[in-house]
Amino acid sequence: MSAKHVIPGSRLREFFLTHTTAFMKTSQLLLMVLLAAGILFDTQEGQAQEIRRYKIASAIVSYTLSGSQTGTETLWFDRYGMREAKHTQSSLSVAGHTVKTNKLTILDGETTINADLDRKTATKMPTPQLKNLIEAAKRQGGDMTDLGTQMMQQMGAVKTGADVIAGKPCDIWEIRTLGSKSWVWNGVTLKSETRLAGQTILIEATSVQENAAVPEDKFTLPPGISVATCTQDPLEALRKAREMMKKKPQ
Repeated sequence: MSAKHVIPGSRLREFFLTHTTAFMKTSQLLLMVLLAAGILFDTQEGQAQEIRRYKIASAIVSYTLSGSQTGTETLWFDRYGMREAKHTQSSLSVAGHTVKTNKLTILDGETTINADLDRKTATKMPTPQLKNLIEAAKRQGGDMTDLGTQMMQQMGAVKTGADVIAGKPCDIWEIRTLGSKSWVWNGVTLKSETRLAGQTILIEATSVQENAAVPEDKFTLPPGISVATCTQDPLEALRKAREMMKKKPQ
């Protein structure tokens, strides 16, 4: 057997759960931070508040993945990010082994669907922390541009500079404790770099179609996908699991 080979994900599930735990925890934390970073409200007098995750109405963004995880990713969104789809095709290499991924994530307001397109299975769940973030935004009263910045800073994020990615000006945010950097344009992450446990994952936009007309079918699961429903916020479930682990006798 060669040092590097492709094997079915089901046979190495336990192996990869062990070796990629750090990446998973980092991704969950960054999801909450980046979701918060984009939430703001349109508060024109006499009009209902409109929730916005991004300052751009719609876009189509193409990415490449490199490092320990290689592949491509496409992001589609409209309604200022309150409806979004992301398709990722990638290969993750850890300790000489490779697992391939073909996944689709659809966010539609308060609901998020994560689909494995190869297994033809999906999980529908509440959008992580969205309810809490909206309530926090309402308490702030009005423009929520600073809310995400405050939460990122509470997580230890530091703005370290500026750069241009795919022709768009970005602020660079770094969370050193998580080994991560994000290049953010109007709330949209155009580049991210994660270095943890000896592994590096780099995701970078190669093209941005701003204010694009996104086809309706991009926000719909392909036919033949079996969907299971989870009613609990996944980040809340993670928090409770951690609390239970702490209560276990040593």
